Amino acid sequence: MAFVTQCKNCSMCCNSKAFDCDEWFVSCSDEEVKAISIHKGIDSNEYFYIGNREGSKNNAIKTLENGDCVFKTDKGCGVYSVRPEVCKKFAESSPCLFFPERSTLVSN
Repeated sequence: MAFVTQCKNCSMCCNSKAFDCDEWFVSCSDEEVKAISIHKGIDSNEYFYIGNREGSKNNAIKTLENGDCVFKTDKGCGVYSVRPEVCKKFAESSPCLFFPERSTLVSN
């Protein structure tokens, strides 16, 4: 089973405060960190938590003080073409929390 969502590209799922949780991490493999860093021409240490962060063995994208992912822009995801696998799979693993009427559960 998977969800099919007609995404409104609101980017609300790119903000930790939208989920009303204390901890929110977008985990990334070493390869994803490298791909995003090359794509953006950035130093990975500025934009990622690398390695073991607070008990996690994964790398994670940092968030801004307002809860936004550091790669969120006014037009959506600033790294869309190289976004992490967890972001690609997000809409398939759960219904849209912000517009649930746009999500349908389908069998694979």
